Amino acid sequence: MMINHEPNTERGSIEIRCGFVSNMSGDVPRVNGQLAVSCAFDDKSLKSHQRSDPDIQWTNIDKRTNILILTSDGL
Repeated sequence: MMINHEPNTERGSIEIRCGFVSNMSGDVPRVNGQLAVSCAFDDKSLKSHQRSDPDIQWTNIDKRTNILILTSDGL
């Protein structure tokens, strides 16, 4: 159910918002040469170039569900 927000996969959306994706040798792709993710909630210098709407997915949890792991990389 995980969705990675990587600059290369969302390059079109970033460029529509007048941002750019840099791909320097030996480094990961970055929004405007700074942030390595393309979805952020409170990065003021990049906010106009990134999306901040959450990805929501629904799945059924029932008695057959043995384990549920909820994670976040920055809340």
